[in-house]
Amino acid sequence: RIMRLVFVAGTVFTCLYGAIYAFSKTSDAAKNVLHKFNLWIHGVVHLIFTTETRWKPAKEFDDPAILESEEFKNVTVVKRTLIFYRHGESKWNEVFNQSKSLTRFFKPLFYKHLLMAMFWETVNAVTGDSVFLDSPLSPLGVEQAQDLAKFLEKKEPEENKEVEKFRQILAGNEGESIICSSNLRRALATTTIGLWPRLGNGSDKDHVHVLSYLQESSRNVDTMSLSKPDSVPPLPMTKAALSKENGVFDPAKVYITSENAGNKKICEKGSVRLAQFAEWSS
Repeated sequence: RIMRLVFVAGTVFTCLYGAIYAFSKTSDAAKNVLHKFNLWIHGVVHLIFTTETRWKPAKEFDDPAILESEEFKNVTVVKRTLIFYRHGESKWNEVFNQSKSLTRFFKPLFYKHLLMAMFWETVNAVTGDSVFLDSPLSPLGVEQAQDLAKFLEKKEPEENKEVEKFRQILAGNEGESIICSSNLRRALATTTIGLWPRLGNGSDKDHVHVLSYLQESSRNVDTMSLSKPDSVPPLPMTKAALSKENGVFDPAKVYITSENAGNKKICEKGSVRLAQFAEWSS
């Protein structure tokens, strides 16, 4: 009986996939469905089999003093200052991460958010958008990104000189710096909205380098990227958030996508991407 159910399920899946694939040759909507279908399969297999977080840094580099040792005496060391800022709340966070306690799964608000997310995931099946895959910013996440923009725009300097220095660097007012982001939508949206005072000033000097090296390491399906190689994923919330701001949001002018290799591989370790980013940033 079990084998019969497996056979029936396999037959239905094969027929459904074949039909979507056939329609994708002539229909953009079917092409979007097929892309998401493949990404869901990739995401579930990744969820089960990934080992990307099972690695440890080389012990010899745990202590920065190693760079002063005899071994590195004749090695030229290039130093870079990296400023990290976390993305705003995503819709995945809104549903699943409101609390670390298991009691969150027994609260009505959790099921309200989950049902709404499932509804919009179904509605967006033909648009190429998604709530769970490459989860975008929630409304709160957009507000948090806008708070970063306000922080950069404010006239009064910070009392903490180090914070003020980093604020001026992020705003593009001090030194030379470049902007880069993961290829995930929540990271791209936070970067674009949060640094819009710098990116939207009409200058062609600043762009966002979209790096697949920075794609999040986790087994959750929200870490799958909707972007294809050398492109950016759909960013409707970013466009909406910037519609009332100065400047025109044109992805072709904002992003450099040549270093985006697309979605991460199932058997790829996070350490590989970390090493690639280290090499890129040097």
